[in-house]
Amino acid sequence: GPTAAPPAPTPGADFYAYPLRLPGTQEIHVDWSSSPDRYMVTRSAQPAWTWKRFFTFYAFPSNQFYMLRRKHPPSYDIVRGSQDGGAPGGLPVRPGWEIVLSFFAFETAAPGTVEIFVQKSEEPYYRIRLGMEERSLGWEPLFSFHAFDTPYMGTAKFAVQYTTQSLEADVEVPEQYRVYLDDPWGLWEHKFDFYAYPVELHELEPDAESIEGIRGVLRDEREAARAAKDQQAADRRAWLLSQSAPGSHVPFA
Repeated sequence: GPTAAPPAPTPGADFYAYPLRLPGTQEIHVDWSSSPDRYMVTRSAQPAWTWKRFFTFYAFPSNQFYMLRRKHPPSYDIVRGSQDGGAPGGLPVRPGWEIVLSFFAFETAAPGTVEIFVQKSEEPYYRIRLGMEERSLGWEPLFSFHAFDTPYMGTAKFAVQYTTQSLEADVEVPEQYRVYLDDPWGLWEHKFDFYAYPVELHELEPDAESIEGIRGVLRDEREAARAAKDQQAADRRAWLLSQSAPGSHVPFA
C-alpha cells in the first residue's frame, strides 16, 4: 500500500528577530541536517560536519533573571539564569530561598530600553538595591540589565519597590529593594517601573533533582552542626577530666 505520510511537526513558539545586523545584536544561525530532518540554532561561524547553513538572523543578547526571597532574615536577591543553577537558564537552587518571579531582559542596550543596575550589601545582612545609578555609596555593584521603560508587545510591568522598615518589627533598618508584580503595600514604597518579558510561574518549579539537592545540603548542614555540638561536649568532658586529676583544681562553676 502507499507509504503513510510523516506526522506534521508540532507547532512551537514564535519569536521576532532582525534579518540584518544592528548595533548591539549578535549573529545567530539556523543549521539543518537530514536523516532525520532536524535543525540547530548556533552561534558557530561554520556549520558542524554533515550540517548545512539554513539561514542567519540577528538578535539582542538576553538572559533570564530570578527574584529570590528569604524569610529569615527577611531579604531579597536577584540572580541571572546562568548563576547558581549550573547551565544558562537553569533554576537557581539555594537553601533557605524561594523563587517568587522571573523575567527575561536584555544584557545590552536595545532600542527603547534603559539600563538598570543591581547592587548588594551584606551589612547587617544580605540586601540588594536596584536603580538607574551605576554606583551608590555603601553598595557593591553586581550587574546590570536593560528593560523597557514603557509597555512593549509581549512584556509585563514589573515594579521596583523599597523599604527602610523592618519586615519583622516596627523599627527602621537599612534600605532594601525587591521586584514585585503588584502595587506596594504595608512597609514597601514604589520606586519605578520597568517592562520585561515574564516567565510563567509553573516554569519556576525546581525539578526533582534540584529539590533533592536542597534536601542534601540541608541534611549535610544539620549533620555538621550535630557533629560540632558533639565535639564541643567531648572537649568539655575531656577538660573536666583533666582538671579532676590528682593535683588539679576544678574551679567552681
